[in-house]
Amino acid sequence: MINALLLEAREQNIHLEHALQQYCPQIQICHKVNTYDCIPKATYQHAADLVFIHVKQPCLQYYTLLEQLSNNDIEYILVSDNRDLAYEALKHAAAGFVLQPITQKELLTAVNAAEKNIRNKHLVNNQKGLLSKVNKQLHRQDKIGIPTMVGLDFIQVDEIVRCECMQKCTILYTCNQQKLVSSYNLGEFRKLLEPYGFFSPHKS
Repeated sequence: MINALLLEAREQNIHLEHALQQYCPQIQICHKVNTYDCIPKATYQHAADLVFIHVKQPCLQYYTLLEQLSNNDIEYILVSDNRDLAYEALKHAAAGFVLQPITQKELLTAVNAAEKNIRNKHLVNNQKGLLSKVNKQLHRQDKIGIPTMVGLDFIQVDEIVRCECMQKCTILYTCNQQKLVSSYNLGEFRKLLEPYGFFSPHKS
C-alpha cells in the first residue's frame, strides 16, 4: 500500500480520486491539503510516499514546492490540463505527469513509475540499516587474524592505519608505526576491512 497526499477542494481532484480508486487500488489517500505550502509538512506528518499535485497556472509557491520535494527526495505526480507543464515535470524529476482529462493508461504509467522509485528507496534504506547493524557488530570484534610469513598475528582493527600492496603480499601500517607483512594480497584485505569503514583510494 502506498500512502498518498492530495491537494483538496478542487473539482478535478474528485475525478482523480475516482480514477485512483478504479485503477490504482494500491494507492491510499492518507491526507488532503488546501495549499502548496502545506504539502512538505503534511508529507512528513502523515508519512506519505507520494504526492499528487494538481496545477493549472504555475505560481511562485508552486515552483518553491517542486524544489522542496526534489531536495527531500519525495515522489510526486503532476496533474494538469496544461500539456506544456509536462516539461516542468521532467525538469524537476517528477515521477510522472498526468494530462486531464485523466486516462487509465497515463495514470497507470505515472503511478507505476512512482511505485518503482518508492520500492527502490525502501530497498536502499533497508540495506543501509542492515549495513549499519553489521558494522556495529563488527566493531565489537576488536581483533582480526592476519596471516604473516611466520604465522598468524591478531591485531585490533582500530590500530590499522593503511594497507599497501607489495607484489602478491600486503604491508599493514599501524598506529604505533609497526609494519606487518602479510601473505594476503590487497584484494583479500579489501574484502576483510571494507565492512569496518576502510576504502581503497588506489589500486596499490
